[in-house]
Amino acid sequence: MDQALDKALKRRLELEKELRRLNEFIHMYHELTGTDPDEVRQENLARVMIGSPVSKADLDRMAASHASRLRGRPADFAQIMQDVLKEAGRPLQRGDLVEEVEKRGHSIPSTDKPRYLGTILWRHQDVFESHEGKGYWLKNVPLPDEPELLGGDGWTHGSSVDLK
Repeated sequence: MDQALDKALKRRLELEKELRRLNEFIHMYHELTGTDPDEVRQENLARVMIGSPVSKADLDRMAASHASRLRGRPADFAQIMQDVLKEAGRPLQRGDLVEEVEKRGHSIPSTDKPRYLGTILWRHQDVFESHEGKGYWLKNVPLPDEPELLGGDGWTHGSSVDLK
């Protein structure tokens, strides 16, 4: 009987170690993909409750679909930022763009949101251009030259923007 208990205790330790490694992997996965662990858990729970078997292909498809849904597509963010800039009628800093994108109900999947949007702006250089000290503007649209509409020096620097 002691051998059986020893084997069971040894196996339990192995399983606990494996579970810790799996939990670390899952935590890191969610951090890197920007996914919400609770939503993923709900999807998986629904599948288990239905009783349908889950293949590796199904899991891969679910993970890819879920991650893209939460992350959004960079092209979508590019379009949203185009709309924000058109509405603002002037260049905006990355922080102002973050604020305006979030005001429109879009979640930016990053802990460094200005950098995330900045990367998208940089990758869409055919649409956006950066003007030092002023912010980002639409590439094929002339810069506005009406300082009275923009503030004392013609530009607001890193301030909150209310486009309503």
